[in-house]
Amino acid sequence: MILKCRSRIVLYVGLGILVNCSIAYARYSGGTGTKPDPYRISNKQDLLELAINVADCNRHFVLTADIDLAGEEFNKAVIAPDNQTSGEVYDGKEFTGSFDGKSHKIMNLKIKSPSNDFLGLFGAIGSDGIVFDLCVENGEIIGGNSGCHGILCGSLIFGTVKNCYTTGSVVSSSNSTGIGGLCGASEKGVIDSCYSTASVTAGNNYIGIGGLCGGKFEGSIKNSYSSGLIVTGTGCNQIGGLCGANEDGTIENCFANSSISGGKKTRYAGGFVGGTMKGNIQNSYSNSSVKVGEESICLGGFCGAVIDGKISNCYSTGGVAATNPYRYLGGFSGGNKSGVVTSCFWDTQSSRVTSSSGGKGLATAELKDKATWDSAGWDFADDTEKNKEGVWYLKAKSYPVLTWQLKKRDVKDDGTEASPGSGKRPERGGLEQTGQEDESKKKYAELLSEMTNTMMNLQNALTETQKTLDDTRKELIEARKLAAEQTKEIYELMVMLEHLKARHRRLLEEKANIEAGLQ
Repeated sequence: MILKCRSRIVLYVGLGILVNCSIAYARYSGGTGTKPDPYRISNKQDLLELAINVADCNRHFVLTADIDLAGEEFNKAVIAPDNQTSGEVYDGKEFTGSFDGKSHKIMNLKIKSPSNDFLGLFGAIGSDGIVFDLCVENGEIIGGNSGCHGILCGSLIFGTVKNCYTTGSVVSSSNSTGIGGLCGASEKGVIDSCYSTASVTAGNNYIGIGGLCGGKFEGSIKNSYSSGLIVTGTGCNQIGGLCGANEDGTIENCFANSSISGGKKTRYAGGFVGGTMKGNIQNSYSNSSVKVGEESICLGGFCGAVIDGKISNCYSTGGVAATNPYRYLGGFSGGNKSGVVTSCFWDTQSSRVTSSSGGKGLATAELKDKATWDSAGWDFADDTEKNKEGVWYLKAKSYPVLTWQLKKRDVKDDGTEASPGSGKRPERGGLEQTGQEDESKKKYAELLSEMTNTMMNLQNALTETQKTLDDTRKELIEARKLAAEQTKEIYELMVMLEHLKARHRRLLEEKANIEAGLQ
């Protein structure tokens, strides 16, 4: 596109007319970029035009058709990419306008970079920026030793994401922070009515890994869920089915149905959130399973650890397991330091764990009995008014679910929420998950974990081989230097020997002359 742009300039200059490139082209497929008349993104060419027009990141856009990006591969975020001039700090132009997806899809997004941070459809969504009613399907984000990666956005910085979902995969290697199925990291951002089924894979020593959001500082997540596979390497920290780390933020009315498979020396892993520090979580649940390697600490069916935070009206049912030795493993929470956990429960049968640093363990039948929840003071909707009132709803012989999972949801054109019960909701609210699907997910998670561990082992073996090769090369260079020095010494000795031989011959000749003179 840049080449086409340049050719246009050359053509017009050749005709004696100097025209700015942006004038030579029509602006997208119409619109003026204002709220009443947003730019219309109608095809792949329009989206690629937005990718290079960074100055338009404060304008308003509407997606008018599905867009297939198959065949395109990017090495940075498509919209509002990072400038990569100051390491892990975002220093590009944040997206501060609005992007109304109109429930259309952007499909087959592929971004691959060994070093760039803030990878995603949007690099960063800033203050006043909002993205809503957008679906990103079959996204593939592959990062190296870099951070803040998500299919929808690398980072949410005071921005808002509403009624969006992602599918696909997000992969990053080692030694960085922030990776999630929807959003890599959120700083005082708002995530509302969103979900992700994407798989998330992180290498060694990664911090902040979540099915929906890798980590968030302040801000909020509500009415959202995740149900993807999460696989991590050795020494990873703060891994959660929904959110890896929750610091000073709120999470409410959310659930996670993820499968977490972690390596050894995992720190803070939970079915819902890895760790909550001074944060507040309420009216949420987790069906996620957690399985990690040896020497791991703070592992829980709902939360790895709660530190100076609050968790209320939450429950978990997923299994929690670790290879010996490990420390602080709980059915609901693995660790608790000055945290407050109230009216929370876990299933002792399905989790196979009977102790916890917070919460109350009950049998499966008790957790499917409404009397249990009524006695705990939970807010349930009546059968006749389930679309109007109440946070929770309980079907016969089932665990409680959130009322919004039974409703249809929508947002208005300006991104604000429409009246409850109207419009449409994100697909797959989680009620239709079957035991067969869960079993398939577990098997897939185990296979993916095995493949990841094999890859990690191969990478370690490759690193050791490379180190041995480098050492051998150094030894060879030293040997060559030594051989050269020895060759020089031998040559000097040979020259000296020739001098001695010549002197010996002269002495013999002088001796013969002297003897001849005496005769």
